[in-house]
Amino acid sequence: MKDNKEFNKGDKVFIESIYGSPYHGVVERTDSYGDVVVKRDDKEYSNLYNRKRLTKDEE
Repeated sequence: MKDNKEFNKGDKVFIESIYGSPYHGVVERTDSYGDVVVKRDDKEYSNLYNRKRLTKDEE
């Protein structure tokens, strides 16, 4: 598991979806629980359920 401190606001990240379709997003903020919040298509996603699949995007 990656430490959330490795991710900063504005970092591009890649999340491997549990449904098989990977998606990309941008780190928006860290929430009150310390989870990284990723913004994609005007929606925010927390890595609460995806923390093991969240990595920095190399693109």
